[in-house]
Amino acid sequence: SENPQKKREYLGRAGDAAQAAYSNAAAIHYFERLAPLVEDGARVDVLLKLGKVLELVGEWPRAEKVESEALELAKGLDDRLACAACETALAEVARKQGRYDEAVERLDRAARGFGDLGDESGVGRVLHLAGTVAAQRGNYAKAVENYEASLAIRERTGDKASMGSVLSNLGIIAEYRG
Repeated sequence: SENPQKKREYLGRAGDAAQAAYSNAAAIHYFERLAPLVEDGARVDVLLKLGKVLELVGEWPRAEKVESEALELAKGLDDRLACAACETALAEVARKQGRYDEAVERLDRAARGFGDLGDESGVGRVLHLAGTVAAQRGNYAKAVENYEASLAIRERTGDKASMGSVLSNLGIIAEYRG
């Protein structure tokens, strides 16, 4: 569309649909086209979506660059919730590259941010990721502690998909422990 508002709407919808269908190349294409057309908080959201798809396809340095840009924008907007979301995304990229200390530091900042804002869902996500970092480091007791804390939050909020994911991770830890 030549209408800027409709262009943003259609690119966003196309990117979301492509991401949902695991059409990653198309999702990247649409989100990259959309990002320069939106401002402020909407841009942070688009950059995080783009970063997630890049992370999924293993383009970790590129995902990290995009998510760092989102974090700087969120800081400039003084959007603490977006900052916590960006820290969580960057922690996941660091974890996938074996930079566990950095991942833990980012998760700690994200947990404080979500906690200060009363965002239980965000805290649950951070605890889940912290459990995964602990598991990858071989600290199964800490992994279980984090997974169980995440599970309690997911049960309270009724997030069944995340509950299933956490239970799966607890099962993996049980298998590791024999």
